[in-house]
Amino acid sequence: MMYHNVFNLLGVIGGIYVSARIGYVWLGIFFILISGLLYFYSATYKRQFLIGNIIVALLVAMVPMLVVVYDAAPVYVYYSQASTGFPGVAILFWWVGGFALFAFLTTLIREIIKDMEDCEGDRETGRKTLPVISGLTVSKVIVVILSVITVALLYYVWYRHLHDTVTLVYISILLAVPLVAVIVRVLTSSEKRHLTLASRLMKLIMLAGILYSLVAGAIISSGKIL
Repeated sequence: MMYHNVFNLLGVIGGIYVSARIGYVWLGIFFILISGLLYFYSATYKRQFLIGNIIVALLVAMVPMLVVVYDAAPVYVYYSQASTGFPGVAILFWWVGGFALFAFLTTLIREIIKDMEDCEGDRETGRKTLPVISGLTVSKVIVVILSVITVALLYYVWYRHLHDTVTLVYISILLAVPLVAVIVRVLTSSEKRHLTLASRLMKLIMLAGILYSLVAGAIISSGKIL
């Protein structure tokens, strides 16, 4: 617990320092809020119905958004002083927002699967997680719905905004097919090890989602997509 508090404090101090360096010290409030959420998550939220899952998913989704906020702030100041428009800000936020939404959904899916793994232990310790309160069947249905939504959004974004073959292949092989595998594994799970496998597969899906940023960067540099 001591190390948890020390690293939390260092994170808050570092965040406030960086905020001050870019001229927006008020942004440091994000780090205070994040630190507070992590503390209360450890103390109470992770034992409550869905609240802990949603908080973790939101915190993960905030990571790419904070990066773009901290990068955009000094760039905005530069272009304001130069009396020119800030180019591509809308596109930048749409791209990063897409990664943040993917991070939120996949993290939420994995958190629910983890709670399903730990259902028996959580029930014995009095934790009010989704599987404990609503049962494994309802939890499976929610995981399936969230997974289908994620796959649908991936193809929707490709169809409406991207159109390139590389992205389509990447989405299909490294994201959509594994998500379908997670759905099948969860629906047919009868033992804890089946859910453990699904949870590990979700980790790989999340990693593949992050690595797509490198692919997207290369494609954008080639001028094929914006």
